[in-house]
Amino acid sequence: MALSKKPVMAALLLLLLITSQGKSVPLDTYTFPSNKFIFVVQSIGVNYGTTADDLPPATEVIALFKTSGIGKMRIFDPNQATPQALKGSSISVIVGVVNNDLQGLATSPAAANDWVQTNISPYLPNVNISYIAAGNEIKPSDPLAQYVGPAMQNLYNAVTSSNFPTQIKVSTIIDMSSMGNTYPPSSGSFSDNASAYINAIASFLIGVDNLTIIVTETGWPSDGGVAATVDNVGTYYKNLISHVNNGTLKRPGPLETYLFAMFDEDQKAVQSIGVNYGTIADDLPLATELPDVNISYIAAGNEIKPNDPLAQYVGPAMQNLYNGVTSSNFPTQIKVSTVIDMSLMGNTYPPSSSSFSDNASAYINAIASFLVSTKAPLLANVYPYFAYLSDPTDIKLDYALLNSSGVVVQDGNLGYQNLFDAMMDSLYSALEKIGAGNLIVIVTETGWPSDGGVAATVDDAGTY
Repeated sequence: MALSKKPVMAALLLLLLITSQGKSVPLDTYTFPSNKFIFVVQSIGVNYGTTADDLPPATEVIALFKTSGIGKMRIFDPNQATPQALKGSSISVIVGVVNNDLQGLATSPAAANDWVQTNISPYLPNVNISYIAAGNEIKPSDPLAQYVGPAMQNLYNAVTSSNFPTQIKVSTIIDMSSMGNTYPPSSGSFSDNASAYINAIASFLIGVDNLTIIVTETGWPSDGGVAATVDNVGTYYKNLISHVNNGTLKRPGPLETYLFAMFDEDQKAVQSIGVNYGTIADDLPLATELPDVNISYIAAGNEIKPNDPLAQYVGPAMQNLYNGVTSSNFPTQIKVSTVIDMSLMGNTYPPSSSSFSDNASAYINAIASFLVSTKAPLLANVYPYFAYLSDPTDIKLDYALLNSSGVVVQDGNLGYQNLFDAMMDSLYSALEKIGAGNLIVIVTETGWPSDGGVAATVDDAGTY
């Protein structure tokens, strides 16, 4: 989803751990996409909130965490979809307790036990739950403040009595409004108003002098307000990610830190900031917000057949998109093309004699002419499986699976050991015959089915 549209600054939050004997966490490789850097840092995580419209399903979000190398996640409430999707992953999770649940958990050990058995127990050991955060940013003057300590204690008792295979720590999250004096840092102290509240929390967490601190939220606004620009967001996150592994002057060493946030939560009463990760959701950032995304091609249509009523629009659409791109003066050249499939071929045997079908001739000639003039590649979906399926008697399975040990098709001085090469060279030969022999071809799809049908097995898919 898009970056926030309101210049509200997120607070720096601290998750105070149960013990000072916290174990170190394996290094996470975290790719920060809007700056094209890969940072190997300790304990970088991202907040994943769900108070928004049009979010992708949790399974896709977890996949995004994995592909981005994000090893840590914080969720704000114990919703079922997220831990279900996390099963089997190595992502460690902070599970939040909703503020409104604190009173019930504080006044009833049975309620705390039920909460743990409902929201934690079913997902162990398949989900790596590291912490339970009892409340979020409760202020000392908030009527709920009196319940934070008892809720932590009851949750802690419920966790320890459950004999889970891994130790799950219980804490709470404060914000920096609890601070009184902050300058210079060595003179920092909590405000008089917050003193009793923080002391009670710290007493529960034990070992105040060596208490480990986790930064559970930090970020920068991106659209509106003083210095709330996309460039500043990128600068802050890039520098922060490379910095947190060093810790601070007073506490050197890796500082576990969670960026805010995976998505711009438009249903929250107070709009927050985003990390610009939501590009798999419907609400994509504007082009001006994505100066460093490496967009290489625009594919105008996918597998449009010559007899499809839409075929007449492919060429004009490519031309208009090309004009739109070139007039925009982008810093990099984005090519415009279209995606064809192999059904446009007529003769394909041997590869050197291949040509496009008579039905496809005018259609592909117009496409090729445009691509040659704009120096853009042809995009093609190539599936040897379908060629094999059409003639399993003459086309051997090993040949289709790129698994043949010798030449299967001899075409002049070229000996083909696999069907994929033969299909590609058939396409090259057909392009030569229409004067487009120098066109680059990009295979935009290829694969092998795995669940049912002739030779559609997992083993065959793996071999292919």
